[in-house]
Amino acid sequence: IGDLLGQAGVAKSHIHFSGLRTAVKLFGRDDDLEVAGTVVVLKSAGTKGLLGTIVRRARRAISHSGVSTFEDVAASLEDEAPDAADSQLIEEALSSLPDFRLLDEQSGWFTLVSPPRNALTNTMNKILSVASPINARELRVGLSRHWRTHGFAPPTRVVIEYCKVMPGFQVDGELVLANPPVDWRNVLAPTERIIAEVLFRRGPVMRRSELEEECVTLGMNRSTFYVYLGYSPILERYAPGVYGLRGAQIPAGLVDELMQQVRRSKSRVDYGWTAD
Repeated sequence: IGDLLGQAGVAKSHIHFSGLRTAVKLFGRDDDLEVAGTVVVLKSAGTKGLLGTIVRRARRAISHSGVSTFEDVAASLEDEAPDAADSQLIEEALSSLPDFRLLDEQSGWFTLVSPPRNALTNTMNKILSVASPINARELRVGLSRHWRTHGFAPPTRVVIEYCKVMPGFQVDGELVLANPPVDWRNVLAPTERIIAEVLFRRGPVMRRSELEEECVTLGMNRSTFYVYLGYSPILERYAPGVYGLRGAQIPAGLVDELMQQVRRSKSRVDYGWTAD
């Protein structure tokens, strides 16, 4: 805007953005403009509160998923503010925010580092509390297991870039570390703590039936055990009937040995005709 005012002859030279805002206020036109970062929008009936809406939707998406794309933010605005469903305007508005971090230029993945709640960071801390360092691809698989994600996780390259810009993580090639280290007792939910405690003591991998009995002995409900077995990001199914902590260092042959025990435990208890 400062350059265009100079080219149009309105100003003798380039006007700095702070000076432009001061001029707008002096002429009493500050109610006609909306400013977010260094982006300015002329208010009208269809664009009132436009930039604020863009920023709110982006922060809501980051709080829920940790990362988002410009296209996703545009799609979320189509019903409430169709005039805002412009990826170029969204990119300019968000990139002017001081906490904006671009993670992948080609596909438009980004994050904001300031939201107080971030589900992606919380889930990463859970995984890294039981396995640090861990390969980024393995970390991504763990992120997709959490029930809130509905099986979705950002691409591996985005996970790596996210860990580079967010505090508490360190990247070494394709390995991700917690820096400083995270204590699993502080970040895991009570149910997950019981499972982790059993696997740290008896694991790193166990037959499902033995893991189940150990957890039930410690006070866990059986139904709850199976819910976490299917959705907890800290757990991995290494083979049919064999589970362990994600990213665990497993001695060679241990999983095969446990699989054989699972097969041997199967037996027919009865056969015959039903009453009808």
